[in-house]
Amino acid sequence: VIDWFEFTLPEEHSRQRSYERLKKYIDIEGASFRPADRGLHGYKKQVLYGKVRFLMDGNEDMGVHVIMSGEAIRQMRADIRSLLEWVLHNNGKVSRIDLALDDVTGNLTLSRVKRAVRAGAVSCRAKKGRKLSEFEISTGRDTGQTIYFGSAQSRTQYRIYDKAAERGIDGHWVRCEGQYRNENAHQVATMINLESLNIGRVYCGLLRGYLNFLVPSRTDTNKARWKTAQWWLDLLDNAEKLKLSLAKPQPSLERSALWIEKQVAPTIAMLLDGYGVPYFEQIYLMGKKRMTPEQREMSAIPF
Repeated sequence: VIDWFEFTLPEEHSRQRSYERLKKYIDIEGASFRPADRGLHGYKKQVLYGKVRFLMDGNEDMGVHVIMSGEAIRQMRADIRSLLEWVLHNNGKVSRIDLALDDVTGNLTLSRVKRAVRAGAVSCRAKKGRKLSEFEISTGRDTGQTIYFGSAQSRTQYRIYDKAAERGIDGHWVRCEGQYRNENAHQVATMINLESLNIGRVYCGLLRGYLNFLVPSRTDTNKARWKTAQWWLDLLDNAEKLKLSLAKPQPSLERSALWIEKQVAPTIAMLLDGYGVPYFEQIYLMGKKRMTPEQREMSAIPF
């Protein structure tokens, strides 16, 4: 399932109030658009629809930012996959998406995961992980433990935790959750859309490409040759490995100009006010001498 969905629509969706067209794709019973008391994340205006947040009136080109928590998604009567498809079709940019796989069979347990970690029988694209135990202060009730693979600041992080303990209910319910941000989030959303909106196939493939629990060998110390644990393969339905590979954008004159406008325009204005145009003529002559062959070639290409 998708357990968090966050995206930005182009600026015209704010001007034309076409963000309200999302109502039919979200469809929360009894909900209506209502203004919040304050904005959020640099946006001056915030509109609520059920638990969904619409952020508007930001700086130039910030567009309309939409935040849908797991609770907001569960309120929906519509299928979130249709919303994802609409967002991508309307040139939206997905900035965060969380995918969750729930095990209620007893196949995935925290003790199994911890044993594999202690034995070094884990293959993971991240270098670091951590364990976090939580409890309820008022009652002392243990609300479970979460095992993290990857950093919270990275574009991809996985966490495995006891959902039943978190909810305070009996039975086996362990969740394996992947959190994708920024470029990775948009690529995951695109992959789901290309795979005919098959969330399970994409998520299990991404999990296998990032994290695997292994069977240690008594005769071979090379972990790369250890077999993947059968319980992990069963959980992921023997999915083929998928990896997120972001192509490095090729340099261009237009991209360099955009970087100057976005990042250093205020500094340029300050220097012009302080030193005047002659200073920049000197900078230009110094820079021209240091240009690489690639930069000289790009400068000959018009916009």
